[in-house]
Amino acid sequence: MIWVLSGTRDAVEIIKLLKEEGYEVMASAVTDYGTSLARGAGADEVVTKALDCSGMRDVIYKKSIDAVVDATHPFSVEASRNAMSACETAGIKYVRFERKPIRFDCPGIYQVKDFEEAARKACEIGNRERGNRNTGGTSGDTIFHAAGSRNVRVFVRYARANNMRLVARVLPEPYSIKACLDAGLSPADIIAALGPFSEQMNRAMLREYRASVLVTKESGVLGGVKAKVEAALALDIPVVMIERPRLDYIRVADDYDTVLRYL
Repeated sequence: MIWVLSGTRDAVEIIKLLKEEGYEVMASAVTDYGTSLARGAGADEVVTKALDCSGMRDVIYKKSIDAVVDATHPFSVEASRNAMSACETAGIKYVRFERKPIRFDCPGIYQVKDFEEAARKACEIGNRERGNRNTGGTSGDTIFHAAGSRNVRVFVRYARANNMRLVARVLPEPYSIKACLDAGLSPADIIAALGPFSEQMNRAMLREYRASVLVTKESGVLGGVKAKVEAALALDIPVVMIERPRLDYIRVADDYDTVLRYL
């Protein structure tokens, strides 16, 4: 049996491909939406639970897993670390599917290493844009946060310290909305919607909330980052781009056929 660590659209395509090739597939996800995606793709069994290294190892032994395909989000580094460690201990094959990165080589995009640096840079840019507006520009005072809910608290802290508004666009999942509310955002500052969004939709949202800066993660084409960036740049809105974490994966594939070859 092949275990696919799921929750992304990449995982959906991998599950479908493995089933077509005759594999028995178990999938796991940490959200109800991720679970529904895996079931819809045809997984024989789906587990909805966040697992640490020990939990993953137990599943490998209990389910007689032959190999693990890690198709989690590019920023889910803890899950990937746990999976690699569990596979190494159990002596089975680990394959990481990693979305191809998108390279942006144009002005208006600020690359940063982590979420703390992103919050700092967003406020720095926002304050600069505020000054431009006061001298005739058209920017608002809003940081448009489209980089997930897990680190929204640090952005709220920086935004408040700089007297700026933070608007967070997150998945319409209870845990995402709760994370925003717990961080201190009001319902008026939370956009709960399922992407990825078109460039036109991104433009409309950035205009509606009078964004002075967009914050996003470098999550690849399927993550919608290209449409977000193009929308912002078309409106002359600067972009703070959080780079992917770097892990030394045991085995990496960036297309579905390579996943099959490794298996």
